[in-house]
Amino acid sequence: MGPYIFQFYKFISSKSKFLHFILFRLSALIKQLDIPIKTEATYYRDAYTDDNKGWQIAKRSLQEIAVLGKENKFQVLVVIFPFLANLDDSYLWLNAHTQIESFCKSQSIHVIDLLPYYKGYKPSTLWVSLMNSHPNAKGYQIAANAMYDYIQEKRLIPSR
Repeated sequence: MGPYIFQFYKFISSKSKFLHFILFRLSALIKQLDIPIKTEATYYRDAYTDDNKGWQIAKRSLQEIAVLGKENKFQVLVVIFPFLANLDDSYLWLNAHTQIESFCKSQSIHVIDLLPYYKGYKPSTLWVSLMNSHPNAKGYQIAANAMYDYIQEKRLIPSR
């Protein structure tokens, strides 16, 4: 589990939609003002540094999956799905995307970063709701089209 602040946030959010709303807006304000408080955004932004134990484990796991793919003749594709926030040059997690993509390429693992496909969209037009920033149908359609095009272009599925 993440730092205690996330546990507190999840607890409060589960007890009151109003407090969840306030905390969500407060988090956005902290991000906007670049106040150096460990938020969920900074937690995920910093999760892909070489000294992060979780990232080390993830890299070993990806290597093992790539070996299994070669041994069993299946293709591995890593899809980097962006946070649907700040879908412009101020995107906070670009370094994380770069780390993941760079590692995958170094291991000859197919990788597609979906951020370029979302750039320019107003994030809230891709959300399930204003309280839930997971992708809605439009958001998933963009991802599906990008993945389909990549799979076709790289011929990841052999033709019969």
